[in-house]
Amino acid sequence: MKNSQAKSAKFVMSYVLIATLVIIAGLTYLTMPILRQYQSLQSSGPIAATDVNLSDLATGQHYYLEDATVVDGYCYTSTSDSEEDAQDYSLLILFPTGSDQLAAASMTITPDDAIWDPCVEYLNDMSMEVGDLEFPIYGYTTDVMKDSDQGDFYTQALSDFRANGLAFNKTELEFHYLGSTQEEYQEYVDSQLHDLTVRLAVIGAAVLLLIVGCIGVVVIMNKKIKAQKEDSDTIPGSPEIR
Repeated sequence: MKNSQAKSAKFVMSYVLIATLVIIAGLTYLTMPILRQYQSLQSSGPIAATDVNLSDLATGQHYYLEDATVVDGYCYTSTSDSEEDAQDYSLLILFPTGSDQLAAASMTITPDDAIWDPCVEYLNDMSMEVGDLEFPIYGYTTDVMKDSDQGDFYTQALSDFRANGLAFNKTELEFHYLGSTQEEYQEYVDSQLHDLTVRLAVIGAAVLLLIVGCIGVVVIMNKKIKAQKEDSDTIPGSPEIR
């Protein structure tokens, strides 16, 4: 009976150790992209689009567009059927690249962005033309085509403006607005670094607690196994615990 209890205790201890190692491995896996993002924000600033060839523009980068031109809005999301309740706008923008080619991309803005009001005024003012609204942009890029509906609207907008004589080179980039000044961009970076630091600290604390808990379980189980062995040794004729 005591031999069975000892084996059961050893099984539980092994199970706890394995489960803890698996959880720690999972947390470590989740930590890697956070560390890469943290290092990226610390090691390099935004890349000026005028220093990059059109073909080298990529997703997952921070870019600075010195002269971004708002062409038009091509889709929006709203809490109702009215555009007046729009929660965001997806804009078609143009900007120069290092290869002296004019690139077209998408940019989504929200009411929290500093350029929201001038963009909405531009979209609603039928007297304004392409080229009347320009400003610098700091933005993070993703793939506009990852959302099939937005991608379809974007492709249609490019086709419509090209048919109307607007010349540009298509990209499949979606810019996420981070600011129009170096100060606004740095504020975003500082905020992201703070959030990433907190997330890393939480994961680190979780790993530490798991390790401490695992050590505690191992110590308790070892004491239990040792006590059972000592009890068994004091009983004549008791089976040896292996």
